[in-house]
Amino acid sequence: MLNRSIEKDNVIETIEHPDEIIYEDDNQLIYQRIFKKEVSINAYMVRVFINATSAPSLVKTVYLTTKLIKYLK
Repeated sequence: MLNRSIEKDNVIETIEHPDEIIYEDDNQLIYQRIFKKEVSINAYMVRVFINATSAPSLVKTVYLTTKLIKYLK
């Protein structure tokens, strides 16, 4: 998260209140949520990849993107 300048609060909000959860075949869940910056017109999406087979669940990858159309189902 530090390398990609992603705020911890955005990751937590994405996991707790996702806009969408995508179930992958390999027991991986993708939580995604769209955020809009107050000072900008541009919106961005935070995507959190979680390994659902671990107990507790393990966050594998977190990244943000502005390519919303590519990832919206």
